[in-house]
Amino acid sequence: MHLNDPVHKSVLANGLRVVTVELGHLHAGMLAAYVRAGSRHEEAQKNGVSHFLEHLFFRGSTGYPDGRLLNSVVEDVGGNLNGVTTRDHGYYYTPVHPQRLGIPFAVLGDMLARPLFKEVELEREVILEEILDEVDEEGRDIDVDNLSKRALFADHPLGQKIAGTRETVSELREDDLRAHHARAYGARNLVLCAAGPFAHADIVRLAEEGFGKLPAGEQLRDPPLGNTPRGPKLVA
Repeated sequence: MHLNDPVHKSVLANGLRVVTVELGHLHAGMLAAYVRAGSRHEEAQKNGVSHFLEHLFFRGSTGYPDGRLLNSVVEDVGGNLNGVTTRDHGYYYTPVHPQRLGIPFAVLGDMLARPLFKEVELEREVILEEILDEVDEEGRDIDVDNLSKRALFADHPLGQKIAGTRETVSELREDDLRAHHARAYGARNLVLCAAGPFAHADIVRLAEEGFGKLPAGEQLRDPPLGNTPRGPKLVA
């Protein structure tokens, strides 16, 4: 991508922002949905809810009730669904073929708008196993990113772990996950991006079909950042 590549932006009636980077020289492209919902937007007792919800999206949606079906229909047209949660945001993406765009738009829109919240306990166990990678045999945090963010931001939400803690993840309930989804996954809190050999008008049309029924919702705000500690600090 170069600075002079054509970039277009439209806003749907529900507030969803749609951005297209037209790269006509490519043979394939990428579709991604970004949501302003990361660990910095969580209450301390609900830490890890954004990451937990990311896991559940891939367990099935109303239109694609089986996780294997949800993934296979995208893979059948050359895609590969993935999701990532960070402190600032989450994003869901897949490679796309320019002649098979409809299915990835439909699947991504359905999984983010209408998740079934299936197999919550199974995903809880998966996440608890992931959290073990961040601690030593005595349960002490050894993840450099977690330690440095905690030292820098202390009790601010930016100092929280992305995956949460064993205590918070163990206490999260389906009602918490549903409430977070309703709060964070409105159209006004999302940006849909496509980069590749696409016309912006086609991307907007497909966005309307796949995401146009999303409720507008609210646009989450980042908690104000207080004073950070002065001077160097040894983390050990």
